[in-house]
Parts: sequence; structure tokens; C-alpha cells
Amino acid sequence: QTGGITALTQRLDHFFSRYLGTIKVNQSDILDVFNGIHFLPLDKNTYLRIQCFVNLLEATFSQVKYTAFLYNDQLVWSGLEQDDMRILYRYLTASLFPSCLEQEFQATSSSSHYGKFIVGPVNMKDETSLGRVPRVHLSEEGNTQQCHLVVYKALSATVCLFLDGDMQLNFEYFKKLDNFLGQQM
Repeated sequence: QTGGITALTQRLDHFFSRYLGTIKVNQSDILDVFNGIHFLPLDKNTYLRIQCFVNLLEATFSQVKYTAFLYNDQLVWSGLEQDDMRILYRYLTASLFPSCLEQEFQATSSSSHYGKFIVGPVNMKDETSLGRVPRVHLSEEGNTQQCHLVVYKALSATVCLFLDGDMQLNFEYFKKLDNFLGQQM
């Protein structure tokens, strides 16, 4: 509305030139055709432990509006609407996770865990490494809500956090998140 046709064309070109390269038609199956989500089957005790972790996370950090938990790129739990989760799952598995595969998730000498932000600060020792945290628009009862997307990975487990879009992100908040998530995961 504000940038006109030229701005729209540039944004679409920017998106589709990258997105189309991630589609691998020759490796697609029926789940890919229908934007399916791969769910991880779990026994009830393990599922309840993950649910308790998510509840504790959301209770400890009130700015977390929604959470999604994945293990080995398979969805375990999500608080998002199904359509939003489908889009997010596709983005994570086709674009974000492959782009960070080459990075090793090793603990540094001062860290007591193996976790690390893959969307968020790249270095927890450097306050200037906050990086760019994208905003996403999620469905909520017929309306859209803007949230910050933060993704944290510890070994094979990944947590996607959707923080209140009105919140001002700061390094101290990410340090608290890192301490909590790294120990719990």
C-alpha cells in the first residue's frame, strides 16, 4: 500500500528467487505436495515432559505468546494454528535448518550447555550480536498478530518462540532465555 507496484515487485522477486531454489520436486512425497508436517511419535511420558517444559517456559517468560517444539526436524508440539504451523514448518525444514547445518552446536568453555540461538543472538558473549530477529504475522481468531520469531536449538531439539511483537528485544532478555533453555533442554 505504501511502496507501490515497484516495491511489491522487488519484495516478491527477493522472496521467490530464494524460495524456488529450495523446492526439490524430484525428492517430494505426498506430505510435501500437501504441505504436510512430519510428527514425531512419542510415548505419553515423554510427551508430557515436553508439555511440562513448554508450560514452564511460557509461565517463566510471559512475553512468549506461542511455542513450537521439534526434534530431529519432526514436530512434537505446537501452540500455533494449523495453517500457521504448516507454513512455519516448511520454512524451518526447507530453508532455516539446512542453512545452519554446517554450524556445530558445541559448548564453549564458559557455557554449561549445548544450546544456541539459530535465530537470535549469534554470540552470547557479545551484546552487539543481537542480530536481526524477524517478525511474523500469525492468525488468531480471524485476526493477525505480529510476533518476533526466535529459534533455539540444543543438539537435536529445536524450540521456536513467538514473542510479543510490541516487546523491545534486548540482550539481557536473550541471556535469560539462553540460561533457561540451555539447562532445560
